[in-house]
This record gives sequence, structure tokens and C-alpha cells, in this order.
Amino acid sequence: MAGVNKLHEIWGKRLHCGIYPEGSETIEQATAAMDRSLLAAADIKPGMRVLEVGCGYGDLSLDIWRAGATVHGVDIEDRMPHSDEGITFEKGDFHALDFADASLDVVIAHECLTRSRDVISALREMRRVLRPGGRLVISHLFVENDKDRAKMLKETGMFCPSSSEWQAMCRSARFRIDAIWKNSEQPARFYADLAEKIKGGFDLEDKDERREANRLADYVRLRVPMAKAGQLGKITLICR
Repeated sequence: MAGVNKLHEIWGKRLHCGIYPEGSETIEQATAAMDRSLLAAADIKPGMRVLEVGCGYGDLSLDIWRAGATVHGVDIEDRMPHSDEGITFEKGDFHALDFADASLDVVIAHECLTRSRDVISALREMRRVLRPGGRLVISHLFVENDKDRAKMLKETGMFCPSSSEWQAMCRSARFRIDAIWKNSEQPARFYADLAEKIKGGFDLEDKDERREANRLADYVRLRVPMAKAGQLGKITLICR
């Protein structure tokens, strides 16, 4: 849709929170920096077999592929790029992965589990396909208080657990957490920057396109006060 494409002109196709390691990044540079941090957290080595669940438009999967790994990208929506040698994209459900037991070295889940019907079940499925000692990297938004969490669910359909709940769910799926990165200041800046760029909304001729683009813009604006209050943040968990 043209409305979504207008948003892509501002946000890019890495439709997730960004970080500012240099302090002066643009929106697209900030989201790319977030993906680079996940690449480092996953400790990707050439020859590894890596799965990204909820891969979206495939940018992080392509980054992993360029690092020399064999990559599989899975998403519930058919918006992925074409497969190539060493990288495959397919439509699928992370609650029922089409991979053999203990067949993967790394699984990455980046801002996708908030729409899961059963997060612990999805995490257990990821554990099933990881080899012994394999690594799970999950990076998601968290919302700390019940009121804001209920508002997020009602207005966006997204379930955003608290940071402690994310950790508890990983442990319930029998993962051991090796490292945690948690930050509220970077998401507060990112969503404030993004909301500023889209504050005028989208003046599109097509009514449906305009509605969809402005819905996505409202979804971004909803996060700003939560993040500024320190109630919304980003957590990355490295698990085995």
C-alpha cells in the first residue's frame, strides 16, 4: 500500500526500535545499529545455520547471511525477499517450525513475539530446533506497568510483557539466560524522533491508504509517553 510505503520512506524496512551508538544516527541508521548489536550478540560465525523467526522484510537475515552463515527466514506474512544460495525465506508459524530437532546453531526473534498467541510455546519450539549449546537471541519491547500494558494490547493488539516477565518466560521454556541488555532511554529517543517525523500524518488521496498509514503513525505515537516515563523499553536476552 502507498501509505505503508510512505512510512517506509521515513522508517525504512527495519520496522523496529533503533539505538544510537554514535549519538547522531538517522532513523534508518539507528534501526540498522540495533540489528548489528543482535548480530554481535548472536556471535555469528561462517558456516553456522541460523534461523530468524518473524524476519519481516529480511534485512537482518541478509546481514547474517553476509556474515557467512546459512540463513533461514520465517515470517507469518508473505513480504520477504527472494531466496538465494545460502539463504531461504518462507512463510511459516514460529509455533510450529518446519525444522528437525537440534538442527540449528542460532535462533533470533526480534520484535515478533508480541503478537504470539502463546509465547512460552513459541520459545519451546525454538528450543526444540536448537542444537545442545545453541544460542537464542530475543530482543523485544517491554512495558513495565499493567495500565500501559493493557492500553498497548487494546489499541495495537500487541502483548508487551514486563522485563521480568520476558525473563520468566525464557526460563519457563527451559532456557538459561547468559546475558541481559535492558534500556529505556534509547527507545524514548527513538520513538520521539520517529513521532516528530510523522507528526503531520499522511495526506494521501486514497482513503484506505491514508487510514492505514495514520494507524501506523498512531501506533508509534502511543509509545512516546510510555518510553519517556521509563515504562517502555527494549530488552535483549541471550539464552542457551
